[in-house]
Amino acid sequence: MKNKDKTKKGTKSEAATAAPDLAGSPSGSGSGSAPAPAPARSAPSPTPARGDDAPRAATAAEPTATTAWGRLVAFARRHPFAVALTGVILFALAVYVPMAGSYGLWDPWETHYGEVARRMVHENDYLFTRWQNESFRSKPPLTFWIMSAGMKAFGIGGTWGGGDFAHSAVTEWAIRLPFVLFGVFGIAMAFTAIARLVSLRAGLIAAVVLTTTPFYFFLARHAITDMPACALLVGGLSCYLMAIYSKDAEQPLPVWFELGPFKVTPLWLFLGVLGAFMLPQFIHFWQFALKFPARPIFFLLPGKLPVRTNTTIIMAVTTACFLGLVAWTVLACKTRRHVWLFFFYFLNGMGVLAKVYPPLESGLIILCFLIVSGDWKILLRSSIGWGIVCVLVVALPWHIGMYQRDGQPWSQEYFIHHLLKRTASGVHGDRGTFEYFLQQLGVGMWPWVALVPAALIRAVAMPRPAAGDVRGKVRLFLACWAVGTFAFYSLMLTKFHHYILPCVPALMLLVGLFLDDLIAGKARGTWLAGALGMIIFGFVARDFVWNQQRFIHLFVYNYGRAWPFDYGLDFKKWLLLFAILAAIPMLALLWTRARRAALYATFAVAIGFTYFSIDHYLIKISPHWSQKYLINTYYDLRKDSSEKLIAWQMNWRGENFYSKSEIWDYVTNDPDDQTVFMQVDNTQIQNYLKTRAGHRYFVITEKGRVDGLRGALRALPDAMGTKASDSFQIVDESSNKFTLVAFEI
Repeated sequence: MKNKDKTKKGTKSEAATAAPDLAGSPSGSGSGSAPAPAPARSAPSPTPARGDDAPRAATAAEPTATTAWGRLVAFARRHPFAVALTGVILFALAVYVPMAGSYGLWDPWETHYGEVARRMVHENDYLFTRWQNESFRSKPPLTFWIMSAGMKAFGIGGTWGGGDFAHSAVTEWAIRLPFVLFGVFGIAMAFTAIARLVSLRAGLIAAVVLTTTPFYFFLARHAITDMPACALLVGGLSCYLMAIYSKDAEQPLPVWFELGPFKVTPLWLFLGVLGAFMLPQFIHFWQFALKFPARPIFFLLPGKLPVRTNTTIIMAVTTACFLGLVAWTVLACKTRRHVWLFFFYFLNGMGVLAKVYPPLESGLIILCFLIVSGDWKILLRSSIGWGIVCVLVVALPWHIGMYQRDGQPWSQEYFIHHLLKRTASGVHGDRGTFEYFLQQLGVGMWPWVALVPAALIRAVAMPRPAAGDVRGKVRLFLACWAVGTFAFYSLMLTKFHHYILPCVPALMLLVGLFLDDLIAGKARGTWLAGALGMIIFGFVARDFVWNQQRFIHLFVYNYGRAWPFDYGLDFKKWLLLFAILAAIPMLALLWTRARRAALYATFAVAIGFTYFSIDHYLIKISPHWSQKYLINTYYDLRKDSSEKLIAWQMNWRGENFYSKSEIWDYVTNDPDDQTVFMQVDNTQIQNYLKTRAGHRYFVITEKGRVDGLRGALRALPDAMGTKASDSFQIVDESSNKFTLVAFEI
């Protein structure tokens, strides 16, 4: 009798955490895989039922299946994973999307990349990256492609000059929304992996933790390269874990539905995604193929004889490789594992186009895991040869086309300066050793940083997982992910705070697993690690309460900018309040009886802090990190285009983007029409003004340079200098960094 009761209890527990796979199979995988709950005792089924086909009789307390609510409840019980995944996506969208376009783009990265993308839209050239009157050679194209896709979707960016970018909030929505969606994609993929391999509850906890992590939510709302690269890394590694450790990985592909003689399976989804990403590139690149000069294809191989070839042949070979890859995919794809692996390699190929590093990170993480776990046999199931071809087919066409278009100057700057030198000798940014990122991780993972020590200790201290211990394998893989990416970016000589972002999802997923263990009563003896975590929690909170710029330092370029206290922006009271509110339930997590309520309370505080950070804190300080507001004032005040905007002794990029390069006239390419003067000797601007009397001019410059500008105008010929000095006025100083002035000559 006892054995029978235990069997019933086990079935109920497993059914609660069952989750279908990508294809919608009713069977779960990993350690939590079982059919749906058996029929209720009050209405036993006369015949045995299997899995999702098992009916559940309505009771007096339950809605019947004839009502809309009843049908919804019945569907949720049959498809718990699908419902949970939908809920995770909607939750992440509800947190990240509101107010995403309600504040100006921040200098210099958002506006710099935004201008490169706008040039693509304006010139209908999505291969060649341009900036001002020169080639832009520092980044691969995915960031610019998704920005330009956003602009095309919102119907903007197709013209040069004018004030519509500064006047409309549509601009920010078009630029930022694709990055928000990438952030949500990363969360959804992380949830999918944890829910399928561990449990549905662990997946939900991990999704909430990752969504409410400052490093992640700030970068999801900031249009720079790091969020797409990080989301692709998370998505790719999640696919790899499911390919290797799903119990149903070797099962045949399920048939979703039949379309005439064709059976629609998950392979169609992969081919659709691959085609949607690659075919527009081939069509577009072929349009330019015959226009390219024939160049030697040697890239970074000095000393080798260059192989001259015609661009058309290169494109034909690349296209043939793509078609061959598609054919091989159709022939080779037999099981669910193959689909997951195909997505893993495809996302790594996209990662090269996002920030180059994701495939290197993935390889390093998997290698670390193999060494630590000793599970080398998984390499035999990883389709490495096919995967390398897939990554190259996805990543190479743009690189080949860009080299053919721009030649050796591009390859030297792109590969040597911005990849090798950034890693080995330092380019821009800071320098430092392994301790550099510790402070950033502390602030960037608050309040969950309190649980990181316990989560890491639990992952490292547990014995090597047995062959069937999928939960243990996942935990060990996440630990290798965290340590591997931390080491990778610590060894890189060039450092910005946001470089460590790829380490954050691994740590947050470990925290999610730890919390799941804590709720289940499996994480015993965590008092010491918990106490250490709370000490770290307190020091981090003290740091950002008194240095409230710590949060924007997670994603800005210049860490030395003054905080705008003179403008009444002081969030100390709010930050202190959140620190206190978060500390109470965090401490309560150490108390066994209060853990579930404490977890919900911590979630509530973390969600509230997320909304405060990105929909209040970030918006209030944006006028001091964005030129949108000052350039909007210029377009409001000028009578016509003869009253030009001058950018003086600055190159912060926002002046280019929000004027749609009106100040850097690449259309006529006439130096006399370009009003950017970065030289500090004033000769260039004085020579420009001497021949252009009879107009009013607006100048945007850094706040500390206004007096210098007044002095430069006084040095003009007597009549012009006098008039300029007498008419000189500050028209907008709403920013603590930039000022807009006007004068007549």
